[in-house]
Amino acid sequence: VVAPLFAIMDSFSSNYLRWMSPTIGDTFPDLQGETQHTDAFSLYDYLGNKSWGIVFMHPGDFTPVCTTELGAAQSLKAEFYARNTKICGFSCDDASRHRAWVADIEAATGQRLDFPLFCDPDREHAIELGVFDPQLKDDAGLPQTVRSVFILNPDKTIALTMTYPSCVGRNFDEILRVLDALQRASNFGVNTPANWQPGDKTIVPDNMNDEQAEEKFGKNGFITADLPSERGKVTEKHYLRYTDDPILTDTNSKQSSKLAARIGKIKSWRPPKSFLPVAGALSLSSMRRRRGTSGGKSKLAPVRPAEEDLGVEQNECKIDELNLKQNVGDCSQHKPWTRILTVGFSALKSEIDDAKQQGNAKSEIDEYQSAKHRDPSKSQMRRFSCNSAGSEVVW
Repeated sequence: VVAPLFAIMDSFSSNYLRWMSPTIGDTFPDLQGETQHTDAFSLYDYLGNKSWGIVFMHPGDFTPVCTTELGAAQSLKAEFYARNTKICGFSCDDASRHRAWVADIEAATGQRLDFPLFCDPDREHAIELGVFDPQLKDDAGLPQTVRSVFILNPDKTIALTMTYPSCVGRNFDEILRVLDALQRASNFGVNTPANWQPGDKTIVPDNMNDEQAEEKFGKNGFITADLPSERGKVTEKHYLRYTDDPILTDTNSKQSSKLAARIGKIKSWRPPKSFLPVAGALSLSSMRRRRGTSGGKSKLAPVRPAEEDLGVEQNECKIDELNLKQNVGDCSQHKPWTRILTVGFSALKSEIDDAKQQGNAKSEIDEYQSAKHRDPSKSQMRRFSCNSAGSEVVW
């Protein structure tokens, strides 16, 4: 029954998706069925009458992007809980596959899922929600869901929707940010400007005149933007007015105090970064390019300098105020990085010596700082290139 239905949908799938998809203000349906934990799940019972909710769709189990997304969602579960919000995943597979997939998610991300992952193997609820990508099909030829996100108010109406294609993983930090913005509007009656982050100034709503704004925020509780269109005019309402993030001044709510204390400290799961290899496991970044002895071709030869060799003369490399020992000392708490710095500078010294012997050597040093020091994934790094006739190395 399901396959013929989707065959019919192919001819008008785009209009079908637009027509069926619930939007802001609509009541989100009660998802009833199985999860990896139970065969008698009800979304409404799970959320209760006071919690906010987030439902996010996944194209399928055992898919790479979805695996990382569920790990990221689990890593922020405590943050959602602090905001009185419960999360629920949704995928078009059955409970047995969900349970097996959970083990993979934990192995890949270090996060053990303990929130419900709803099962919709027959696509019944996905049809109701209109969340299909007609171009994306599984092995059985059935369309898979897009990466839709529904943020629900406590009354089960949709507060916000976001939809990503299957090839793009969702930004769960952004989902948390818009949840904060929605709750600022719901709980405190303020708006949030572009690129707003918790702790930033919020905006006085446009439907409130200056007198009403003073009653709500205090006489000096907001600042008015100096706009050319309003200069020299007497107006009851200036349309761009900023006020403090209300959770910073809300002393009556324990939840506000907890959220204020969390500002700037939230870190969600991230995929592993690429690191330079340590000594003894050297790859292309620890190879140097030399001129071959025949045919003028270049070839790669591994550099294996002594680890204790830190010699780089500043006048040879044109390094201004570079204290190598200090750099290595600062990174001593991350031993692999100390070895990387050691090997890297030694390789540079060796390459400079080779270039000098060939003559016409020119060394260029480009220093840059990618992020904060002392973080092994964002440590201060320096890029070196040593060029001569037919010879080049980049570390």
